[in-house]
Amino acid sequence: ADADDVDEDLEEEEDDEEEEEGGSADKPVSQRKPSKSRSWTKEEDELVRKLVGEHGLRKWAFIASCLEGKTQKQVYARWRDYLQPGITSKPWSKHEQRLLIALHAKVGNQWAVLAKMMPGRSPNAIKNRFHATRRKLERSQKRLNQQAGLIDAHGNPIPQPPAAVGPGGGGGGP
Repeated sequence: ADADDVDEDLEEEEDDEEEEEGGSADKPVSQRKPSKSRSWTKEEDELVRKLVGEHGLRKWAFIASCLEGKTQKQVYARWRDYLQPGITSKPWSKHEQRLLIALHAKVGNQWAVLAKMMPGRSPNAIKNRFHATRRKLERSQKRLNQQAGLIDAHGNPIPQPPAAVGPGGGGGGP
């Protein structure tokens, strides 16, 4: 099962659940799943790994039912972005960051495509790293422009004096 099929299945299952249950707004607060997610524990991660091993990649609703306070979408995202074999959480190397910038210039914001070109990194990790790197470069460029006197502290351009005209009036002719 590829990720797109699983995402579609999750959306269909959520629609089915809302129809069956009348939506979460119809439930008493005590029966609603929490809207804010809490951190995942090591025990929960191990349980997800075990249940995926036993039941496969299509049973997210069942797996979520075994975890208190977690939705099937949260469980699937945890698997996809952190627990799936081959996904690494090691720090990004300079080479990986340069590769990400170069590949992004070619394919744009297609995070799943980029993930296939960068084994070991999830689409979400790639997206987050790209945006963090872009913000860092923008801050660095802003600092350089401030130091060069091209912009003020608020990012507004500073008017530059006209270029000095040399002897002869700058007409360029004889």
